[in-house]
Amino acid sequence: MTLFKFNFFAGLLACAVGISSCSHEYPEDNEDYCIGDLSKVHKVSVHIDITDNMIQDEPVVIPEKVRSTYATPRLRYTAVATRPGSNEIISKACSTEPDVELKLPIGKVEISAWVDYAAPESTRNTYYFNDVWNEILVYSKDDYQSNNRYKAAFWGKEKFALTATTSLVDVKVSNATALLEVYATDDKDAYAKTVQFQYSPRVPAAINGFTGKVSYWWADCGWKSDLKPKPAISTHGILLGYDYIPTDEVGNTVKLKVTIRDSDGNILARKMPFEIPIKRGHITTVKAPFFSILEEDPDDKPTNENSGIGIDPSYNPDVIITLD
Repeated sequence: MTLFKFNFFAGLLACAVGISSCSHEYPEDNEDYCIGDLSKVHKVSVHIDITDNMIQDEPVVIPEKVRSTYATPRLRYTAVATRPGSNEIISKACSTEPDVELKLPIGKVEISAWVDYAAPESTRNTYYFNDVWNEILVYSKDDYQSNNRYKAAFWGKEKFALTATTSLVDVKVSNATALLEVYATDDKDAYAKTVQFQYSPRVPAAINGFTGKVSYWWADCGWKSDLKPKPAISTHGILLGYDYIPTDEVGNTVKLKVTIRDSDGNILARKMPFEIPIKRGHITTVKAPFFSILEEDPDDKPTNENSGIGIDPSYNPDVIITLD
């Protein structure tokens, strides 16, 4: 055999071996077995789909402590990619559209997504900070956002085995918050000016974007609602206030203190802290004759001689709590 023929057949043999190394003898889910550099990244569009939403088409009308200073807020979409079992972020992006572009390597990745509301055409933090992924924090404790439906937020996570040709994946997200609504079932006190809600001792304030679990609580946090002009009335009673609260999937429990004051700050009625169950994606409705309750608080006694007119301090009505 001539040297030329030998080299020719040797080349054919090498090609055959090379082709066999990429045959279906290897697991079908390892499509990139023959790609040498697994660290190379390519663009992948992540479509984020909200599967359930407690937000209604029309805003809830209630005297709010703080109304958004922006035009109607719009959804903000954030996606983060990691390798399985790791919290090291390999790609992160934020968009005003549900399709977020990430630069991803091939192989197994986990993509978690967070959706909240922000100023129109903006991705800046408005109701939540999305900068620290293991602590997606409610925007402010001192200026606590409540009576605001745009505090609702959504979270989800999916696992993928990406190939070099993967260009689009879908991540479904659902409610990451619970809605708490508080109603008075009795007639409004003519002197009542404000109602103060105080979480005691704490309230969930952040979600871990990697796990979807509550990662931080705020102590001594609450909000105030203005009872003048006339508050909204529904079939449940007089709506005193409502709040969207970051919540674990299995649910959490908060304690709420309700205090009603007149225009001079004097206490007219008060319900000491009571337990309320909340669950992600559900509405907890609290109903009680709050204008007729005046429970003792050793740290905060009524200061007005007219406070609690017509109220029997021993009166202990039922507080009706329903979790849909």
